Amino acid sequence: MNSIVATGGVNGKNIKIGLSIPVFIASLLTLFIGAPVLGLIGVWAFLLRGEINPLFLKNLHGYLSWLAVIIMISSLIIPSLNLKPLFRKTAIVIFFLFAPLYSLFATLHFTVAEKWSLNLGFGELFVSAYGIGAFLLDILLYAVIFLISLLAAGIKIPFLTSDSQQSSKYDLRSEIQIPRIVFLVYAIFVLIAFIVGLYNMLMFYAQLKPVSPAALVSFHSHIGIFAMGIVMGVLTLKAVGAADSKITIGFRVAAASLILTFFGFLGFIVLDLQSGAWIGPAKFFFLFMVFVWLGVWGIWGIKPSGYHFTFVRTALIFTWALLLLTTSLGPWVGMMYVEERDLTVTFYQEDQELHIGPFPDPRPGYYPGTAPDRGTPRGLEDFHLSVGGWLFVANFWLLALLIFGDRIFPLLKKPNLIFFLSVIIAQAPFLNAIGRTGTYLGWPHGPGPLILAAHPIKTFTIVLLTVIGIVLLKKLKK
Repeated sequence: MNSIVATGGVNGKNIKIGLSIPVFIASLLTLFIGAPVLGLIGVWAFLLRGEINPLFLKNLHGYLSWLAVIIMISSLIIPSLNLKPLFRKTAIVIFFLFAPLYSLFATLHFTVAEKWSLNLGFGELFVSAYGIGAFLLDILLYAVIFLISLLAAGIKIPFLTSDSQQSSKYDLRSEIQIPRIVFLVYAIFVLIAFIVGLYNMLMFYAQLKPVSPAALVSFHSHIGIFAMGIVMGVLTLKAVGAADSKITIGFRVAAASLILTFFGFLGFIVLDLQSGAWIGPAKFFFLFMVFVWLGVWGIWGIKPSGYHFTFVRTALIFTWALLLLTTSLGPWVGMMYVEERDLTVTFYQEDQELHIGPFPDPRPGYYPGTAPDRGTPRGLEDFHLSVGGWLFVANFWLLALLIFGDRIFPLLKKPNLIFFLSVIIAQAPFLNAIGRTGTYLGWPHGPGPLILAAHPIKTFTIVLLTVIGIVLLKKLKK
């Protein structure tokens, strides 16, 4: 049987990877609002003052930060889609406006808006005009993301595409091709993750109830992260020139792991099985990540391209190695501390030294805040999620440099800037990891490397990449 890379997967076709500069900038804007703005508001306004960081702020920070990765993936596939000009422009506008409007509406809903009770038959929702606005924005954004992902998977959708080539001068293109089936798997499971998140929002957050079973939160996040990880892994292997037959093996392992993890979560949540029901198949996803890391070393084949190739690939070797470390902590926390569906290590639990217990009451005055990191499973979870999230972003940025760097930076007349970017992109999550480690172990000023070094470097990188994107737009316009 021929490999999916050779045959192209869906309809025997592949899709070429490009880079939509406007959508890439929109992903940077989303990340800037989610990480430096909302994240550091939580740190400096609440945590460092010894106050409880509001749950909505914590959720917004994580949500927008991961959403930036999804928008980044959209920026890689839009250039190869023959989109109708109206749909393309509408999608770009939505990508740009979502983060500022959604964060504004959500903040107003949870802080100043007067709420009224709305009973839709499945519970009493506490809503506001701002909350409804945020909900509608969510639906609109994911409709666009899902439609673009289906088009990348080779599924034709009337009224959205044109038979003629609809190119944009603000798009870069490459010769790297990804099997469309990769994006079919991605589209399906990102949609599932969104549906689970929507269920959590309607059944718990909007009703001011604790999420129960607490595993619904992990179900929502892990399914979506695994789906993004498949795209990231396959694209990494293709970018370094791994053999198509080897990429096929890696993709099949990852897809099978994702599907089995999905059903494992259902057994964990619905049938009250032990956490091994989903952690077992999830371990095969870790094997896929090891497979990708070996591929970046060149074990599965390598095709150097561009004067910067070896340097950027070395940065990827480093970030993927660190990602393996952070990923390995997830199964450990799940098997050791969250073996039952209604347990979490995220939140403060009274009279519990390790703070293992149910999701807390989210109502004002009842919410106890997150558990301390020092010597608790929460510290391991923070290392797992925070450093891991930063590494996903870093990997996609490095892939953009690897694939398009030899075209972008000579055009900007700054050919060596790519080496500086490769260093600081890889450095930020590493310093985050040092800060998380110091906090967990109780070192003096343990979180210092994270707060005083990692955050500024990551913020600087976001701003620098945004400036590069804007300058590139002006260059491409001429």
